[in-house]
Amino acid sequence: MNTAGRRRDAVRLGARVILGFLGVLVAISALPMLFGWRSDVVMSGSMSPSIHVGDVVVVAPTTLDQVKPGDVVTVAAGGKLIVHRVVAQSGATLVTRGDANPTSDAFKTTTQNLRGKVRLRIPLIGYPVLFAWRHSVGDVVALAAILGVLMLLVNVAGKPPNGLARHRSEREGPRSLALSQ
Repeated sequence: MNTAGRRRDAVRLGARVILGFLGVLVAISALPMLFGWRSDVVMSGSMSPSIHVGDVVVVAPTTLDQVKPGDVVTVAAGGKLIVHRVVAQSGATLVTRGDANPTSDAFKTTTQNLRGKVRLRIPLIGYPVLFAWRHSVGDVVALAAILGVLMLLVNVAGKPPNGLARHRSEREGPRSLALSQ
């Protein structure tokens, strides 16, 4: 195989790896929905060092009586979903705080705003969502264009130009075997 063929195969393999990785990220993020769970991207560093910006947390629905101090929960507050640790429980309310925050949250968590208990943390896979959330529409369109070019490379880079065969067997056709009688 010549240098151009090796380069084309390397580009094709690289594009497939990137697209495959992105497909796995989408699958991992969507799979919890089959079980009634949800996945959320962590947007701030309030839970560092245990949960980082760009991590995805998988959250299972829960009730107040199933939560105890030390559990990490997702709470709706101020129009946002917040992932914080339960530091105290008093009857029908929970007191939460981010691991990196010096004080407890000003809001109290009740049955109405408790969204669930964090069951799993998947490091770093939420960065594409963070990118889309933090950047302009032009940046997101540029990223989509790059992904489109990668898909084209997967499909086009492996095809020989205008009817030329990549392998000798494709040029010569099938070989026949002469059987002696």
